[in-house]
Amino acid sequence: MIKKIIFFLFLFSIVIKVNALEINSKNAVLYNLDTDKIIFEKNKDEIISVASLTKIMTMIVAIENIDNLEEKVIITDNDFETLYEENASLAGLYVGEELTYRDLLYATFLPSGADGAQALANNISGSISEFVELMNQKAKELNMENSHFANPTGLDNSENYSTVVDMAKLLKYAKENSTFYEVFTSDYYTLSDGYKSFTNCFRNTGYYYDYDTSYILGAKPGYTDDAGKCLESLAYDEKNNTNYLLVVCGASTSREDAYHLKDTTEIYKYFFNNNQTVKILSAGDVILTTKCPYNKECKFTINKDIYININSDYDENKVAIQVDNLQKININSSKDNLVGTINILYDGNIIEKQD
Repeated sequence: MIKKIIFFLFLFSIVIKVNALEINSKNAVLYNLDTDKIIFEKNKDEIISVASLTKIMTMIVAIENIDNLEEKVIITDNDFETLYEENASLAGLYVGEELTYRDLLYATFLPSGADGAQALANNISGSISEFVELMNQKAKELNMENSHFANPTGLDNSENYSTVVDMAKLLKYAKENSTFYEVFTSDYYTLSDGYKSFTNCFRNTGYYYDYDTSYILGAKPGYTDDAGKCLESLAYDEKNNTNYLLVVCGASTSREDAYHLKDTTEIYKYFFNNNQTVKILSAGDVILTTKCPYNKECKFTINKDIYININSDYDENKVAIQVDNLQKININSSKDNLVGTINILYDGNIIEKQD
């Protein structure tokens, strides 16, 4: 129940910073997927190399341009172009091998196979360059304003760059595709030739067993000299029934520790232990009642459930509604007329804004 309605002429917001987290990664962004809000960030808008996180774009573009996942294609020499010279990670495909598109998706994702990524590109678009055009078109569609792709593999290239917030935006979109989500959350897959492909996430480090990753639903690691160690993941906090998306990049490549994994687990556990997600309004709740023509009342309702992520006990008395620039409603008003702005606040902080 909302205890008060406050009318303000000016908007304000307060940025809440988490000072308890010190991480090795140079860039990070954490989304609470239930509130669709960023709740932790570090240099989230810095343009950086994102290594094999690029393959998330490769995967979703491929999936959206494949008519039949069971169609078979043949691996050719072109699918290995420059890969040996650049010491790229490979899925172990070989020239002349016949595989399905589904096989290639898993070969691209689980072992982070650059050969799988280039085979997808060549077979879908006829060339890597034409496939890259599709990748950049998708980036524009998703308003990834600080991203550009030069290859489907993520190998270092000055024209292959993004930001952690753009990469989070990409995964938020891609995870809604059932085929993508199935691949992203898989640990292994048996290709049609009988070869078993396993995820290289966490398994390429001797520190894997030092960290509890049981709550991580799926993840994509990446590493190049320019990018450092990167990791993008989805996680579920069972205790608080909360879903998260996290991207960390630029972690040290030192052999002392798997810093991208260390940062990931520390960020998740901090928020698992210090935060809770609370629904403060339900779709259909009346948030404002005002006078209409003929002495009638007009009731305004919220059009979706509103959640808040907080690190303390929830207090409903801290919920408030801020109404800005409310216009008089007359007999000529229609449903398309903007009559004001509603801001939903918790403890003085704006958490949702709607016309």
